[in-house]
Amino acid sequence: SHVVYEQEAINRSSLIIIDTSVNDMKDWFFMPGTTGEGYIYEVLIQELLELPQRPAVIDLANFHTTSNHDIARQSSGYCTEHLDQFVHSNAEKFLVPIVSFPDAVCQGGSHTWWFGHLHPNTTTHDLIARTLVGVLGLEMERACAIDGLSVPDHPRMPFKNAAYMKCLGQGMRLNNDFTKQSSTEQGDAFILQQDEWQFARDLPTKPFGWLALGNVSKGSTISFKVDSSAGGWIRLDYLSTYEKIGSVTCWPGGFKREDGCYINAIMDGVKFSVTRSAYVGLPADRSATSLVCSANGGKFKVLGVASC
Repeated sequence: SHVVYEQEAINRSSLIIIDTSVNDMKDWFFMPGTTGEGYIYEVLIQELLELPQRPAVIDLANFHTTSNHDIARQSSGYCTEHLDQFVHSNAEKFLVPIVSFPDAVCQGGSHTWWFGHLHPNTTTHDLIARTLVGVLGLEMERACAIDGLSVPDHPRMPFKNAAYMKCLGQGMRLNNDFTKQSSTEQGDAFILQQDEWQFARDLPTKPFGWLALGNVSKGSTISFKVDSSAGGWIRLDYLSTYEKIGSVTCWPGGFKREDGCYINAIMDGVKFSVTRSAYVGLPADRSATSLVCSANGGKFKVLGVASC
């Protein structure tokens, strides 16, 4: 959820719509389970509601695909009246309205949602947009009626987030996003030392990052610049995917490798790639100016580093 406090557009918005969709052939409450997904979602809701401008927040429930085939030709077989079976049911705790496109589609019986690849076509995107605009229009009509609506703002609430979120959200001292760079020469500004790593694109269409390619020697290291106070945190953003990817072990400069964190970028049972973050905490009496990462074998791509 660190995307919340790093996006200028979000911090200017008066209306924020959370688009929730799952097309990984698993039920929404299956991966990685209601506890993990529910907690992550709940923290994101809190972050958004407590932004300084106090924006309105709406949840848009989007697709849910459980097909075991690459081509989704059949209609959805999962229509439920039990909201607790969906991870975003946590929105109810904070009175966040939920607009459910699947529920609207379920009324169509056996009609299919779309044909072709899992990515819906423009007709489906248009239908989702019309559903959302229609709901907002009905609510505005209701609010502008003679008797109107009198809805107080939600009360302020204590965060139930992890320690690293408060530190990086309010006390960030360094935030280097490698994906915004445009040349190999720019990568040296973010490191103190490297051995066999490359600042490059792994594919022409992909962003820049610090890469340990598959032929890098096991144990090859790179030292990223950080600025962490005593008791602070370091966040490492990296590419996680389902094949041809490896792992690293990372530790703050001045510490031993044995004190480090093992970060495995492989994901099992999926067919997509995502950006993930690993968090390294410092003891109350130790600060750090570097984060050392050692390749354990296989490709690994670091997309950015932040610290507080």
